[in-house]
Amino acid sequence: MSTSDLLGIIAIVAGVIGIGVAVFYGRRALRPPKRLIQWHSDATPLISRRGAQYHGVIEVSVSGQRVNDPYIGRLTVENVGQHDIESSSFDQGRPIRFLVHHEGEMGTFLGQENDPPELRVDDDFILVGPELLRSRSKWTLSFITDGRPTVELAESYLINVKISQKPAIDQRQTSMASYVLVVSVIAAIIGLAITIIGIIGVTIH
Repeated sequence: MSTSDLLGIIAIVAGVIGIGVAVFYGRRALRPPKRLIQWHSDATPLISRRGAQYHGVIEVSVSGQRVNDPYIGRLTVENVGQHDIESSSFDQGRPIRFLVHHEGEMGTFLGQENDPPELRVDDDFILVGPELLRSRSKWTLSFITDGRPTVELAESYLINVKISQKPAIDQRQTSMASYVLVVSVIAAIIGLAITIIGIIGVTIH
């Protein structure tokens, strides 16, 4: 086997792998799930650990009630699917229910950052629906608690609609995925170019 033949084989393999990876990532980006709701929550202390010296100096109160360890929490719900989710997708008109856990007795909901439908509040529960949830739309509700809050999906009776917690994606992983995609495309182009050059060389000889 000559050197040109070996290079041709390597180029073909590299090209096939590169095209495969590019197609895989491209399909994931261009063809999202048809009906999928994702949610995530986060919490930020109003007084960070670095500002611990201000405890006892700065006091936070809500409606006259003192908050010893104040946190601002957020729940974001997003329709990431291709299609709108109709109100009829909520079985028997029952909403999605999220439960907000917090250490202290106090939990106050501050307001919503996005357009309707409005996320409703029932004690420590946040309710979503039953209303039209348009594709590629998201809704965020903020609240303040005494102690770090956590949120869990309590109930969902959606029909033919998946709901899942959005994974926390590390920035390094996102950058690496972009890097792999770019390298794969370049490898595919180089591989195809070498293959074409090899074919032309064989034809000339």
